[in-house]
Amino acid sequence: MSGLKERVAYLQGLASSYRAENGSSKESRVIAEMLDVMDLMAKRLHEIEVEQDELKVYVESLDSDLAELEDDYYEDLDEDEEWELECPHCGSPMDEDEGGEGRVDLICPECGTLVNHSPKTTGGE
Repeated sequence: MSGLKERVAYLQGLASSYRAENGSSKESRVIAEMLDVMDLMAKRLHEIEVEQDELKVYVESLDSDLAELEDDYYEDLDEDEEWELECPHCGSPMDEDEGGEGRVDLICPECGTLVNHSPKTTGGE
C-alpha cells in the first residue's frame, strides 16, 4: 500500500505543474481538491494497515496462549474417564453410550430436557 502514497504524491506534482501552466482554472482547483482527498485516503489506509498488522500479532499471541492453556487443561483429563449423566428434570440416568463421550450438551432421552454432563473420576483422586 505504500506505493499508493507515492503515486498520489506523483499526481500532486503533475497537478502543480498543470496549475502553473493553466493558472487557477476551475479544473485545476477540482483536481487539486481531489488529490488532497486521495492523499488523506492514502494516509488513512496506511494507518489501517499498521493497526491491522498490530492486531494480527496480538491475535496470534492470544491463539498461542489459548493453545497452551488447552494443552495444560486437556492433558490433565484422563481419556478413559467415565461420564455420569443425570437429567436435572426427570432424574433419569444416562451413560456414555446414550449420550456420547465428549459432548458438552445432551438431550435427555426420557423427557427431552437439555442436559450438561460432568466428569466422574474413576480413580482415587
